[in-house]
Amino acid sequence: MQTTSDIYTHVTKEMNTEATDVLSNVLYAKKARES
Repeated sequence: MQTTSDIYTHVTKEMNTEATDVLSNVLYAKKARES
């Protein structure tokens, strides 16, 4: 059984990954529009 902190760490990591993906997609779209 996972401890709460393990779950929290996992969830935080997932959220950070998603946020990074979204950010890079936005930046990529911005660059594509400018060129």
